[in-house]
Amino acid sequence: HGYSRDLDKARAKLKEAGYPNGLKLEGITPNEDPWRQLGEVVKAQLAEIGVELHAPLVDRAETRVFFRQGKGDFYVSRWTGRAEADMTITENYHSKGAFNVGNYAAPGLDALIEQARGTFDRAGRQKLYRQIQATIMAQALDVFLVFPYMLIASTQRLQDFEIYGDGKMHLR
Repeated sequence: HGYSRDLDKARAKLKEAGYPNGLKLEGITPNEDPWRQLGEVVKAQLAEIGVELHAPLVDRAETRVFFRQGKGDFYVSRWTGRAEADMTITENYHSKGAFNVGNYAAPGLDALIEQARGTFDRAGRQKLYRQIQATIMAQALDVFLVFPYMLIASTQRLQDFEIYGDGKMHLR
């Protein structure tokens, strides 16, 4: 479902969090499109509520170092997802997940994730992942901004080409 644009509510949330005069955030943005444009849009929108964003453009390789070292407050990134929900959920939202560099532990979320990992009944697992998703959205653990189209072109001469659900090209 996501969130609707409500500048007054955003300002109120900042005030409630102890930032009545706004705040400054440090991060980075990959120097490639569409991430460069996305960084510019986010910077302009946050300025409307008093959030100053400092996000210099850097090479993609530098974003990985920045992320792994847990520097700054944010970085603009992409996530292509994985074939199994657990691979995305655990890596990003479990307090010990490889991509949860801040080791943030949302109340009750680790227990839900671990329960889902141990559930083999498809319906039960789906129900748990819906609860996990609701928690992620309610606490705004990530801000999902855009899902760009992925265009793939080929010729009839290319044989045995498969498109994978993770959005990555697997070439062998």
